[in-house]
Amino acid sequence: MVVENVRHLLSSSAEDRQILFQILWQAVERWASPLGGGVAPFTVLLLCDNAEEAAAVRQEVANASGRSREGATTHPFHS
Repeated sequence: MVVENVRHLLSSSAEDRQILFQILWQAVERWASPLGGGVAPFTVLLLCDNAEEAAAVRQEVANASGRSREGATTHPFHS
């Protein structure tokens, strides 16, 4: 899944954007599990305009997933 202009995605509601990231995170994890099919990875590509925006989005996704960026060794979202 490719998301362009990610900073504009639900820009009027940070809470709604966090919920969307939580749902996408759960879909990625479920898809990757043997019970969810596990045949092909489900990847979300979040397109950002620059490195600073990418860092902010990574942090937002880490917060939504309940994992700190420092503690995450693998990340199913790419920005």
